[in-house]
Amino acid sequence: MRVAARSQALADQMFAVPDSGRVDRRARRVARRLCDSCPVRDLCLSEALARRTRDNVLAGGLTYQERCVLSHEIAADLGVTLWGLASVSPSTVLAWLREHPRAVERARSCTRAYWRDRKRSSSAALAQGRLF
Repeated sequence: MRVAARSQALADQMFAVPDSGRVDRRARRVARRLCDSCPVRDLCLSEALARRTRDNVLAGGLTYQERCVLSHEIAADLGVTLWGLASVSPSTVLAWLREHPRAVERARSCTRAYWRDRKRSSSAALAQGRLF
């Protein structure tokens, strides 16, 4: 990747989550734009999905949580369990991604909606004193 060739620290900041768990949101947005314009994005994403990459790096422009949402959709559509998706070849996943070009955006929006709802429900529970 061109970013890593210039600065490994910048690439780590953009694509990986540091040990502290805090993400530089600006750098992550730049990384997403790079991934979205990358000519091998689908290949990168299909490898991450087929190999069930669990770390929170951006792969194909998706975080781990977004890849989980997408994995569920792909597994259901291919008629395999989520664990069975690991036995599906990356080329099959790649073909599925190319047949469903809107799936990545659906995964992103579903993940955002999920966390937004979780935040609202925990805020409401906290306000009512029922969180713990």
